[in-house]
Amino acid sequence: MIFSSIAPSSGLRDVIRDYLIAHFRFDPAEPVPFKRYAPKPEQGITFFVRGRPSTVNPFTREVRVAPSVAIFGQQMKRCNVYLPPEFLMFRVHFQPGALFRVLNIPLYEFGEDYFDAELILGRDVRDVSEQLANARTYAEMVEAVEAYLVSTAAKSKEEVLPVDRVAERLTADRLDISLDRLASQACLSPRQFNRRFTERIGVGPKLYSRLIRYHRAHLFKAENPTISWPRVAIEFGYTDYQHLVRDFRQFTDATPTSWLREDATSPENVLAPSGTEHFLAHSNHGMSDSYHAIRENRNIMVLR
Repeated sequence: MIFSSIAPSSGLRDVIRDYLIAHFRFDPAEPVPFKRYAPKPEQGITFFVRGRPSTVNPFTREVRVAPSVAIFGQQMKRCNVYLPPEFLMFRVHFQPGALFRVLNIPLYEFGEDYFDAELILGRDVRDVSEQLANARTYAEMVEAVEAYLVSTAAKSKEEVLPVDRVAERLTADRLDISLDRLASQACLSPRQFNRRFTERIGVGPKLYSRLIRYHRAHLFKAENPTISWPRVAIEFGYTDYQHLVRDFRQFTDATPTSWLREDATSPENVLAPSGTEHFLAHSNHGMSDSYHAIRENRNIMVLR
């Protein structure tokens, strides 16, 4: 199994946050676990290299099968993702505002849906998908996607604006800054800031900030199980525990405790502790050590 992120090369850092490679093989004699997916602060493109998942909206029960290459905007509701017995995915997470700059399409147009990338980006993206399908190693997959992204980013006529930088800082800085302060940092009036932010991210800054805070709180608790939820709420600036519960219910349709328990049954969490191979290390600094590792160690990186 592989489920890890890789930092982009230095020339793409203004456009790409990271890549996620997921490669699962399930025991054919056992039921394939499904992925309970809650929204995260991310927008991007996903290449489904082996096997295409189906998603089920838990509220409407609508079932959809993903296209082989999908563009997705900012998701705000949970869904259940059902995987095939073998599943290989390469996902590109863009920096906040960068997907808008590449597509020149307001991100709010995507809503909660994902779209066939070939209809939007043209045949080139199909060629990349074919390269990934024929790649012998994960390193070759990274190289193929990066070559495509360098070419695609070079064609973009949209400039990086202060509002994009503000959106990036929201993912790393304190979240208790007022809308007026954020607008000032973006050199815009509050109304202009809200409009530009929604155009480039897909949702408004207040809702996006709430999503980031909930997501951070969830990750923190998962990594620190002995810390109580009320203390987590205080740590992340919620007024009280019930305030945190309301955000979890909005984004996951579950209480914090229930969601943590449900998320623990996702494929990456079920397979990782069992001794399966977990080759790629997380990295947020420059060209990741994991990327150098997958280029240098061809034995562990051969696609089988």
